[in-house]
Amino acid sequence: MQSEAEILERARSLCSEGCFAVALQHRRLRSKEPEDEVFILRWWTDLQFLIVSLRRLRRSALTAAHVRGASDEVTAAVRQFDQALPALRKMRNVGEHVDSYAVDAASRHEKSVSRAVKDQINSSYPLNLR
Repeated sequence: MQSEAEILERARSLCSEGCFAVALQHRRLRSKEPEDEVFILRWWTDLQFLIVSLRRLRRSALTAAHVRGASDEVTAAVRQFDQALPALRKMRNVGEHVDSYAVDAASRHEKSVSRAVKDQINSSYPLNLR
């Protein structure tokens, strides 16, 4: 079993990596990239990577909640993160389970999202990055 210090160090390391990943994707979303000339969906692809990076950062932070002395503070910070990005989970589910949404499968996580409204969600991401 890991000590609390080891858990906090692992959480710090994972969060540091997560912050770099988020910063990288944020930069890519705000820039022109060489592949833009041939891959017209590059921006949307990088947006999906940002969504995954944000979810991974959130999960990394929750690692520290396993430590008694940090649990309340971490939980409050994650709650604030969730309030700032309320649609993040939905965006991740739609992007990660694209096969289910492409055919309106009954097993899709977000029943309110169908193939018909997926374009609407894509165009209304609450992220102003440009």
